[in-house]
Amino acid sequence: MVALRIVVGWHFFQEGLNHQRDPKWSSEGFLRAAKGPLAEFYHAKAPGPHGYYRTLLTPMNVAEADDALDRLQTEERKAAAAENADKASDDKSSRAVAKAAQSPIYGKWFEAILHDLGSRRDQIANHFGFSDEQKRQLDLLLSNYDKKLIVLLEGDRSHRGFADDIKRYRHELWRNQQMQQASGADQIPNMQTRNAKRAGSPAGELPPEQIESTPADWLGEVHALGEAFDMEALALRTDEQIKLDALPAPMTELKRMDTAVIWLLLIGGGCLVAGLFTRLSAIALALFLASVVLSQPFWAADAVKTTYFEWVELVALLVLATSRVGRWAGLDFFIHHVVLRPFRSA
Repeated sequence: MVALRIVVGWHFFQEGLNHQRDPKWSSEGFLRAAKGPLAEFYHAKAPGPHGYYRTLLTPMNVAEADDALDRLQTEERKAAAAENADKASDDKSSRAVAKAAQSPIYGKWFEAILHDLGSRRDQIANHFGFSDEQKRQLDLLLSNYDKKLIVLLEGDRSHRGFADDIKRYRHELWRNQQMQQASGADQIPNMQTRNAKRAGSPAGELPPEQIESTPADWLGEVHALGEAFDMEALALRTDEQIKLDALPAPMTELKRMDTAVIWLLLIGGGCLVAGLFTRLSAIALALFLASVVLSQPFWAADAVKTTYFEWVELVALLVLATSRVGRWAGLDFFIHHVVLRPFRSA
């Protein structure tokens, strides 16, 4: 039992150490691959950059989107007709941002990107203690990036824009949804094969000329935009501000969860090896492992059938949690006999 406790604890400790040493490690892929009745819960924990998976990569019927666009354009024409000719260009810029935010195609993602850029602006200003003038320049810089984002999505004379491709891609996601809900979709082999292929590549059946960019392109361009904003914002620092500590990376919900997982593995595994708070550590790690195996339940269609070892280790943790193995060649011996027993005797 002592050997089991040490081996299991060492495995978790090593996993935590490997994740901590790997700057590219993230649980996003694991969460996005979740199957079964809890899949939506897991997916919500990995929303992607700027909430990408829940604000952009969702099914959308093109006909409904076009109706919404027509209504939006009609309202825009009415507003333009009622507008005075001497309105400032800043007002026009604000209206362009508001219009982009209302887009049925990418509006929610657009708003999320602007929100995150605004949060980054505040983080930079607060971290380096920007003056009022520096904050004013930072606000102007952010306004300029609002316009760049609109051009990125809508295009201009030199850039096609991603809006049409996003609309077609989301429509293909909607078609996938309709096909998966069709009668016999889970029974007819040809339909099963086609649905599986479309799930991996929703736009794969479209002619190449109909969609020229992919989700990877959209993410890459937006990421590059964010990096460029950081560079220009940091260029506003004075010599004294440059000497301050480096600006930390933006903290996301996923990164917080990844950090918590790493420390759970390190502390829980270390405690098992040392025989310290053994029962509590085994229960905590068992709950964590249960969340892992439930992400790929064996009864769910298309679930990964490789969680056998996790099930075995989960049972081992439950056995350790119901024993006094921490008091056998472990620090729990001293806690029980030196710390707790005198109080119980009294």
